[in-house]
Amino acid sequence: MESRPSVSNPIHLWHFFYLLIALLITAHPSHKAFAQSFPTRPLRLILPTEPGGPTDQIARTFIGKLGQSLGQPIVAEYKIGANSIIAAQALATSQPDGYTYMLATIPTLAMNPVTYKSLPYNVARDFSMIALVCAYDLAFIARTGLDANSIADLIALAKAKPGQLTYGSTGNGSHAHFGGVMLEQRTGVKMVHVPFKGQAQVLPELLANRLDFTITSLSATILSNVNAGKLKVIASSGQARFPKHPNIPTVAEVLPGYVNGTSYSLVTRAGTPRPIILRINNEINRTLQSPDVKEPLEAQGYDVPANSTPESLARYIAEETERWGKVAREANIRFE
Repeated sequence: MESRPSVSNPIHLWHFFYLLIALLITAHPSHKAFAQSFPTRPLRLILPTEPGGPTDQIARTFIGKLGQSLGQPIVAEYKIGANSIIAAQALATSQPDGYTYMLATIPTLAMNPVTYKSLPYNVARDFSMIALVCAYDLAFIARTGLDANSIADLIALAKAKPGQLTYGSTGNGSHAHFGGVMLEQRTGVKMVHVPFKGQAQVLPELLANRLDFTITSLSATILSNVNAGKLKVIASSGQARFPKHPNIPTVAEVLPGYVNGTSYSLVTRAGTPRPIILRINNEINRTLQSPDVKEPLEAQGYDVPANSTPESLARYIAEETERWGKVAREANIRFE
C-alpha cells in the first residue's frame, strides 16, 4: 500500500506555526520602529477660531517646540465659524494617517453633541483622543458702566430688569452661552444671549457699551483693558479663586456648585494607528513640561497637566458631556 506523508503530527504543526510567526516578525517593522520613523512630512493643526485669539495663542506656544521634537513643522490651519463645527468636520473627513490634528475645546467635544440635532461629526466615531493640553476657569467680564460690581449685584440687576441684560458669547452652545444659561437656571433670572462668531467680535461690543457682559478667559487682552479701566471683572467661575488674582471672588461663593471652565485638547482622526497616537501623546506631554512652554501658559492663567493620557482625556470628555447635557436638557437647548 502506498504510504502518504502525515500532516497531522502536532509537533510538525507547531514547528510550522513558529516558522510562520518568525517570518511575519522579520518581514514587518515593529510598532516602535514604525512610530519612531513617523512623521516624514509636515503636520496640520486645525484651529477652530480666528488668528490672534486664545486658541491661536495657545497653539503658537507649543507647536514650534513640538514640531522640533517630531522633526517636522506643524502648520496651523484656521477653520472658523459655526461654534467650531466647521473645524471639527474638517478633522472628521481627514485621512487617519496621523498628519492632521485639532486643538479642540469642550464646546467641540462635549457641548455641540448635546445641543445640535444634527452634526457633521461624531466624537466617538470620528475622533481619537491624544492629550489634554491645558485648562482654565472663566470670568464674568462687564462693561464699566454696568451697575454691578459683583455677581450678587449682577443677579439683583437681572432680577430688577428681567430680559434686559445682554451677554455676548462666541456662539450658540459655547461656554459663555452655557454659563449664562446656568446662571438663569440657578437664580431664575432672564437675560438676552447675543452670539458672535468669535471673541474678537465680542470685545468691541463690550468696549462700546453695546453689551453688558460676557463670560471668557482672563486673557492678556482682557486684563489690559481691565487695567486701563475700560472693562471690569465681576467674578471668577472656577471652583477656587484665580491664584494670580485672589482678589476676584468666585460665583460659587454666592451660588455653591456653579463652575464653568474649559480646556484645550489635542485630538486626531479615528483610525489613526495606535503607535502614532502614543508617540504624539508622549511628545506633547514632554513639550508641555518644558519651561519655555509651560511657564508662558501658566503666566496666562492656564493649568498645564503633568501627564495626560488618551484614556484619561476620554473619561474627562465623557464627564463633561454628561454635565453639560444635563444643563442643555433642563434649558431645552437644541439647535438645528
